Amino acid sequence: MSCRYGHITPKTDWGKIVLMIYSTLGIPLMLVFLANIGNVVAAAYKKTYQTVCCVECCLKSERQKQKEKEKEEKERLKEAKGFHFYFKYIKR
Repeated sequence: MSCRYGHITPKTDWGKIVLMIYSTLGIPLMLVFLANIGNVVAAAYKKTYQTVCCVECCLKSERQKQKEKEKEEKERLKEAKGFHFYFKYIKR
C-alpha cells in the first residue's frame, strides 16, 4: 500500500483508475479555488490600500486643484492686461 517515505498509492487497477479520474478533476478544481482566493485577497488589499493612502491622495488632489486655479487666474490677468493695453494705446 505504501512506497518509500510513507506515501500512499493504490495497488489495484480500479484504484489506479479512480485515482487518475480524481486527480484529473481535483487538481484543476483546486487551481480554480486558489485563483478565486487570490482575487479575494487582492481585492481586500486594494481596498485597504485605498483606505490608508486615500487621505494623502485627496490632499494632493486638492493642492493640485488649488494650483490650477491660481494658474488660470494668472492667465486671465495676463489676458486682461493685454486687452487693456490694446484698447488703451493701440486702438486709438
